[in-house]
Amino acid sequence: MACQEKPGFSSIHDRAATGDPHFQYLLGEAYLKGEGVNPNSTLAAENFFKSATQGNEQAFGELQKTAEKGEAETVYLLGRLYASGIGPKGNHQDYTKAAECYRQAARLGHTKAHNDLGTIFVKGYGVGQNDAEAFQWFKKAAALGDPLGQYNLAWSYALGRGTALNFSEALRWFMTSADGGLAVAQLRLGQMYLNGEGGVKKDYAVSAKWLKLAAQQGNAAAQNSLAVLYENSLGVPKDPYEAVNLFRRAAEQGEPRGQANLARMYENGLGGLKRDINQALFWYILSSEQGEAIGLRGLDTLVQEGLVTHKQLEEGRRMAWKYQKEHGMKQSAKK
Repeated sequence: MACQEKPGFSSIHDRAATGDPHFQYLLGEAYLKGEGVNPNSTLAAENFFKSATQGNEQAFGELQKTAEKGEAETVYLLGRLYASGIGPKGNHQDYTKAAECYRQAARLGHTKAHNDLGTIFVKGYGVGQNDAEAFQWFKKAAALGDPLGQYNLAWSYALGRGTALNFSEALRWFMTSADGGLAVAQLRLGQMYLNGEGGVKKDYAVSAKWLKLAAQQGNAAAQNSLAVLYENSLGVPKDPYEAVNLFRRAAEQGEPRGQANLARMYENGLGGLKRDINQALFWYILSSEQGEAIGLRGLDTLVQEGLVTHKQLEEGRRMAWKYQKEHGMKQSAKK
């Protein structure tokens, strides 16, 4: 029986783009061997990495071989696989090997490797926990222009972790990271100006500026906080309709405060919503099952004031469990 002919490069590329781990592996092979395309070991490694993260151990093996050539990106990706737990013959998380790969990649000039090595030292995974060492790696990553390294350096200054407490340096690096487009840095600045934290005065307009940028990138916590500003006319014109829109976007991503606030809007018929106790119950349940205090209080109020029956409560829990399952969220113990 004749062997099945290997698909052409274009076909492999298109199938790999759908996330198929087998075709990601084949695409890695094509780039490695120059089959239908110019050889590119970095693109080969990237595709072996994508395939390996879905459990393809053959791809993991190929990435190990490719990393032996000593290219920074390939060595870095191998470190990420060790850190995430992908390994030969099953899950073999090995932070010691991850740290070795990150060190090698950092010596080769890989920017992100500096930050990831800093994170390993903060947590003490595979190396001795060492905040001072972490600080040095974050500092190097920040100097190389890595927004995440800049963000972690800012936190080191803000917490006095591995270095002296320095709010002005923390603010400078949070700003630099946020200007680089990192959503969590934009969120942090929004929170700082919202609450007057980290040595800055409350400024709702500045807070709204940074929260908008993070919210536009889909950051759920920023969407919730920005919604609060729109609801209460803090730094932005009052807009209860936009508040509901943002609360919903946050809630649908599983953000517990967003879920509780959306429930509150339904409970009281705010922001153009018709009062709907069943919807309020549904979102309060989802929020409360994540331990959110606002959600727990809201749910307790509905029960204590007799706004929901036992039957409604049980149906609400069933619908919440179904929603969690359909959206890949952590499910409650009770169905």
